[in-house]
Amino acid sequence: MRNKLFYMLAAAGIGYVAIIYNSKGFLMLFGAAVLLPPFLLYMLWYAGKRMECELLFSPYPEEDGRYRVSLLVSNHSPFYLAEVRAKIALKPLEDSKTAPFGRKLAGHRRKVFTVPSHYAQPVAERAAWPSILWKSETFTVNISGRAGAGEKVKLVGTAGNLDFGLWQAECRFLACYDCLGLFSRKKKVKQKKQVMIFPACYETNIQAGIRTRLFLADGEVYHPQTKGDDPAEVLNLRGYQKGDRLNRIHWKLSARNEELIVADMSMPIGCNVALFLDACTDAMAQEARRAYWEVVNTVSQGLLTQECFHYLVWYNDREQRLHRRAVREFQDLTDFWSEILKYRMGRCSFSKEYGQEFRGESYVTGIVWNQELELYCNGEFLVKAEPGRVKEQMLELELTV
Repeated sequence: MRNKLFYMLAAAGIGYVAIIYNSKGFLMLFGAAVLLPPFLLYMLWYAGKRMECELLFSPYPEEDGRYRVSLLVSNHSPFYLAEVRAKIALKPLEDSKTAPFGRKLAGHRRKVFTVPSHYAQPVAERAAWPSILWKSETFTVNISGRAGAGEKVKLVGTAGNLDFGLWQAECRFLACYDCLGLFSRKKKVKQKKQVMIFPACYETNIQAGIRTRLFLADGEVYHPQTKGDDPAEVLNLRGYQKGDRLNRIHWKLSARNEELIVADMSMPIGCNVALFLDACTDAMAQEARRAYWEVVNTVSQGLLTQECFHYLVWYNDREQRLHRRAVREFQDLTDFWSEILKYRMGRCSFSKEYGQEFRGESYVTGIVWNQELELYCNGEFLVKAEPGRVKEQMLELELTV
């Protein structure tokens, strides 16, 4: 608006001088000043029609804990745009079957009530109001930048304090400014992007001991180098050596090759560590819940780094039974994050329930991570996490499984 006012005053001044002094030069300059706005408006219209946009939303936080949201703008016109502005709205897409803070109470959709950000009433008290739809806060990210003629630019913004879950980023309009910054034109974008926001993962010190690595357990994956006693998988075939057991001789190959061939069996790799998620996350405050999932992600990825397969075990409060997810690769952990949203977690006596639910199965190390943000390993207390200091505490943590 200030640029427009300055331009109008300048054009009026040039016209006044042209009339007073009867100057052809100033008169031509005044005519150019009058014709320039229509040209700039046409330039914006043409640039808007030749512009393409793509919304990008990173599911992983940056080092500072913030999530990057960006808009990839391709300016296919021959005109320079002094500024391109966009407003991106971020809102959570929660499952209606669950009801933690900021989620919808199952079965009630009549009235709408917005919970203030400072609201701290317990879930039990809020559940006493049967016909309320609890709405989560929507974040807005403003991004801007310049787009040269024929250039492809990325407008980047960041958003913090995003809880773990399914989020949607939406950009409806894009504001384009001409090369002088006098006029702007809105372009409909209608870009939407749904992304599963994952908890932050921090550096930590986790070591897998020999007992955990070599503990014999049933598994569908076999160690590529370590010998074992599982006849289902052959690690290597070699000639007979003194001291080899007779039950290791491959008699068919030996008869075919006219010499004794010994088969080295492979060792199956099972999930020898169980990480018990002893918490009702619905009853936790927002900061505590964020810290809870960050520790789960950090410990689980730390175990994967040590090539330590493990189970993530939780109690399904609705079905009144244990569930577990085997984590052998990063994709398994990603599947867990997508799956856990479907359940309402509860608390129980995991040592007792695990033996009843999964009879005959054992583990070497049991890690308990409870609702009070206390971490135990085989009954030994390790650390009590503090929301806001999880990164520093995970860096100091020494966990041997």
